[in-house]
Amino acid sequence: GVRVRVSVRVRVRVRVRVRVGVLRRDSPRLDLGQGPAQGVGLGYGLGLGLGSGSGLRRKPQPATRAARRQLRCRAWVLGLGLGFKVRVRVRMHRPRPPRPRGAYLLVLACAAVSGLMTFLATRGTGGLGLGLGLGSGLGSEGAGDGGATASANPNDPVANPNLRSVHSARDEWQAHAALTQKLRRGEDSLKSAEDRLESATDRLAALAAQAESLEAAPVGRATESDAAVIAAAQAAAEAAARQRAQSHYQTQPQPNPNANPNPNPNPNPNPNPNPKPIADPKPQPSLQHASVDVKASHPLLYLSDAEFASAELSQYLESYGPTEGTFDGHSCDLDFGKGLIDTWRGKGESYCDEQKAGGSGVECYFHHQTRHGGAGDTVCEMKNVVVDFGKYYLDEALMGTVMSKYAETKHRDEAYVHWTPGFIRGNCKKKEEKWEKKAFPGWGEDMVYRGFMADPTVDISPSSPVCDVWEDHPVIMIQRDTFANFFHDSEDFFNLFLALLILKWEIGDSQVFLVDLYPKGPFWAVWEKVFGKGRPPLLAWDIREKYGDKKVCFKNIAMGIYGPAATITLAGFNTPCSHGAVVRAYSDVFLRGLNLHSAALRATPASQDPKKVVVTWMARRPSVNWPEKNFCDDSTFFKCHYFQRLGVRQLQRQVKNEAEVTAKLKELERETYRNGAVVEVRIQDYNLLTFEQQLANDVETDIMVGPHGAGLQHSLYMRDRGVLIELFIDGTSGRRHFHNMAKWHGRKYIGPTTPNPVKAEQLKNDVKGAIEGLDLSAY
Repeated sequence: GVRVRVSVRVRVRVRVRVRVGVLRRDSPRLDLGQGPAQGVGLGYGLGLGLGSGSGLRRKPQPATRAARRQLRCRAWVLGLGLGFKVRVRVRMHRPRPPRPRGAYLLVLACAAVSGLMTFLATRGTGGLGLGLGLGSGLGSEGAGDGGATASANPNDPVANPNLRSVHSARDEWQAHAALTQKLRRGEDSLKSAEDRLESATDRLAALAAQAESLEAAPVGRATESDAAVIAAAQAAAEAAARQRAQSHYQTQPQPNPNANPNPNPNPNPNPNPNPKPIADPKPQPSLQHASVDVKASHPLLYLSDAEFASAELSQYLESYGPTEGTFDGHSCDLDFGKGLIDTWRGKGESYCDEQKAGGSGVECYFHHQTRHGGAGDTVCEMKNVVVDFGKYYLDEALMGTVMSKYAETKHRDEAYVHWTPGFIRGNCKKKEEKWEKKAFPGWGEDMVYRGFMADPTVDISPSSPVCDVWEDHPVIMIQRDTFANFFHDSEDFFNLFLALLILKWEIGDSQVFLVDLYPKGPFWAVWEKVFGKGRPPLLAWDIREKYGDKKVCFKNIAMGIYGPAATITLAGFNTPCSHGAVVRAYSDVFLRGLNLHSAALRATPASQDPKKVVVTWMARRPSVNWPEKNFCDDSTFFKCHYFQRLGVRQLQRQVKNEAEVTAKLKELERETYRNGAVVEVRIQDYNLLTFEQQLANDVETDIMVGPHGAGLQHSLYMRDRGVLIELFIDGTSGRRHFHNMAKWHGRKYIGPTTPNPVKAEQLKNDVKGAIEGLDLSAY
């Protein structure tokens, strides 16, 4: 008999690649004058361009019993300003070559997909050009000819095969775009330098005026008239600084029509017309080498403890001057200055209407920050409501479930309680058209959107039987983003600062409830000493111990801003803004609350020499234990047995030749400098310091150097004249948060992308250049 065996093996691999790029008018690949469609590689102008090409290629392979054939289909779609390239490869292994009919069917299918993509990409915008091309043979590809004419541009590498390939043209365009971006950065730096020159000129004029006044006084022992002249000069300089800032705000669009357009004539840096009595005022530190307007530009650092606790912080923003630059077509002040607070506060709306005098109400301030990917961010203030903490914190099984998930998912599930309806109750009437999930981003969805229940029958008042406890002072509830990473913890610190500005609450009168299950952590001093001046902050465990199963009624309680929405960490891209009033005021609040204002103002003997320059190397080294193991506590929800599996903590982005780098930096102490600087280089591992010690080193630092990482958040508290040198190693160059923080504070920034191991000699030269570029007479 005859035995015939036929085997067919078909293997299909589909790979889809989508490439999106912005087409520029100055690109050599473009021709703007040939109509709405330019063929395969072109298409930009009044209409839309489309080119599609498809083809069949026979790829040579070694002769085998089952010869290999490859079919390839390519399609291009060019729309208004965007180009999409999709490549589909189909490899078929068959015992004989494919029939032409099958090849052409594949070609037609490819062209159909190209046309459909173009229709979807350009639908509703008009000017649709469609090109379908058929071709077969070695390396052949179709060119658009249906409804569009192929471009005759001699610079088009597709239309002219004698020119370089499409990929070469693309590489040249990318290099051109990179050069253009560098040019723009240079222009931004030039503008910043011009602005600083103008500011220095103003300061010089103020100093000259003071000198003339002093020269007019009699020479000899200091008299009361001398003191009066000095006080008058200081008051004049402060008034001039305020006037410059006020004139700037009057020329900008005012987001709040009810804002007072008149400057405050009171030269006292505390603009509160009815300040609370000040107990035991301390003498304010003197500046022997700083310019005369330091008090005007850093007024929060000069407040006594009582003044700081009772201050309405938003009234001090004007003293920090205008935020400079434009961002997405509007003033940077609307994103990083006083305009941000005015705009955000002006968007307050009722989400649950009060039904009677003294009844419940919910007012939310919903604002979309520029280039924020979410729908927006909000802070909500609730009045006369009752909260049931005991329903959750006394449920041991629920607390155990939350903590187990936190440990099992390796911290991807935060240590958050998911609040249910009835967690908060009030007798107001919800506005259903506003009460939407998107209006309460982040953990606000659980806390307020689902957790708040409107019950018109409940009576909430100090004498109501519903209220086991009545709290008359303002309280703000926060769920921390984390507890042991300074960068992410700073999101919560900054958002609390923003909420106090928006709500016009005083630090000393308000209290913070941290309703997550995290422990205190290494930065507890901020919660306790900065934001707990009048009333101590409470952890979830403290709330359980204080209230138990009692229903707690609040006259005013707010839901804070979601952590990742913090302004200082939101922008991962370069912003053109500098001297941000909100950021500068925030850093002063930090230092004043931690009682580091004297060191920050150079009032201590060790800090009064203006020629002393401190260079801090921020060592990025792994700690022995995970913070969960260091801060767990069996007497709280954060019990240690959840984290027994954790071993030694590993850390990325460590400098491989750190010993060589630090030795080179130490050589800077033995060199001489044109500006007469006397340099001290400190090699600091912040894992070995307490948080207060870390901040004390920050305020003495002139130049901070280190690899990208959370530790560079400390650069926010350096001297005003300081410089940040951020080393982008191991592929971190796209993260621009610390560049922005330096620029918002008015500091110089250097951010080289460097190999790892780091080139120690080059880094030393960069630091030396930064030292010699310092203005040692500046604050």
